[in-house]
Amino acid sequence: MNLLLIPSTLTYSNVGDLAMLVVAIKRFEALLPHCTLNVITEDPRTVSSISPRAVPCVVNPKKPADRAEQWLRSVRRALGPVELAAPRAVHRAIQAASCFRRNYAATERIHHFLRRCDGVVFSGGGFLTDAFSGSCMAAITLMERAVSLEKPLFLMGQGVGPFSSAALRDRLLAVLKYVKKAYLREPIESSILLFESGVDRSEYGVTGDDAIEIVRARGEKVPKREAVGINLRLAGYSGVGVREVRRLTHVLGRAGKELGLRWRPIPIVVGGVHDDYRGAGLIAAYSEAASRPHMVFEAISDWRGKPGRCLLCRFEESVYSCPFSSMSRGGSSSMVRRSERAGQTKVPSTCCTSSGLGRPGGILGHLDLAIEAAGGCRVVLAGSYHAAVFALSQGVPVVAVHASDYYQVKFTGLAAMFPGGLSLVDLRLNDAEERLCSSLNRAWVFQPSLARRLETRATSQVASSWRAYRSVAQHFEG
Repeated sequence: MNLLLIPSTLTYSNVGDLAMLVVAIKRFEALLPHCTLNVITEDPRTVSSISPRAVPCVVNPKKPADRAEQWLRSVRRALGPVELAAPRAVHRAIQAASCFRRNYAATERIHHFLRRCDGVVFSGGGFLTDAFSGSCMAAITLMERAVSLEKPLFLMGQGVGPFSSAALRDRLLAVLKYVKKAYLREPIESSILLFESGVDRSEYGVTGDDAIEIVRARGEKVPKREAVGINLRLAGYSGVGVREVRRLTHVLGRAGKELGLRWRPIPIVVGGVHDDYRGAGLIAAYSEAASRPHMVFEAISDWRGKPGRCLLCRFEESVYSCPFSSMSRGGSSSMVRRSERAGQTKVPSTCCTSSGLGRPGGILGHLDLAIEAAGGCRVVLAGSYHAAVFALSQGVPVVAVHASDYYQVKFTGLAAMFPGGLSLVDLRLNDAEERLCSSLNRAWVFQPSLARRLETRATSQVASSWRAYRSVAQHFEG
């Protein structure tokens, strides 16, 4: 028997997506020991490191369409600095350009894998939304192909929606009615869309995020520190750019001065145009330029095992390495350079202290690092979904910030899965600074009972998710 597993990412730069894939592979291997598990990927080495039994189904990099894909990636890198200033406009342009490329990949590269499999499983993700129109269209096309080939189709740990495009939404709803089982990670938007698609209520359920199992399986307790974890996703789909970061820096600087906080970066995406070091690094740059010594950031060791570096150095790598950028390669931000010339401040050679968080072992090592970083905080300021998941699953309260409908839906659903653990702040509101400051102050007051409730909720979601995987395994065993 052959099972085709389609993850939410093919490159694994996002450790949240990677965690969901790891859980899916390990569970199916345990429940279907005689099944051949085929995993669609662009990185066969990572798949083999997750499990030697998993068979990487490599997307062929030699086809002509890849020239367009490589060009698109170079454009994304070039637009990285521009996206900081106009995140929504750049995101819309990139999504429009990616639609044809994603569709082509779905229909032409993976079709032969669909023909020889006995079932298709989409592992956990949040790409079934027009915030990622290219990826969503590719997934819909794959589902339609699977249905036409009469292959049983399963969705695990999925977040569905929101949609602003009625055409894309209707196309997804039309194919969802053919899904054998659909398991969702949140009970609000996704459940509404599944109901509207006509899927029988007995064929879908809410299980929470699959990545929680990796967090809960760690066993050892991470010692809590007097630090606030920080994760910001500077991207069009989050709506967070330079203007929002400036507002955040003012609030965080004030909170740091009042409470004596230390800030600990929690990167979920490593590398590429949406590298999460950019968010914390940009705050560090603004803080240095404004001469706020109370904004103390911990260093985070490189996940390849290299010595720890300060956030400003890591920020420069992720943003200013673009050959098309007007900012010089390896140089400080223009704002910091102006401050240096004015004699206001100077970027120190050691602007943060080592936290000893380094982990060898490639991107899987970084996954472990991110989980430990989130669990070692008293509060986490999260701008991405899995930074919040990793924290809440370890009993750490979260203040989630966003400036887009996409993240509002994601965080609202996550708050429903962890009642009392997540406060949501929309940075588009006029009083966002006051809301953020009060939310951080409330979350900073440690409540052991809340931590226990959050951990209990996480454990119950792991159990629900296991039941969902068992029901899928029973379909193939029967």
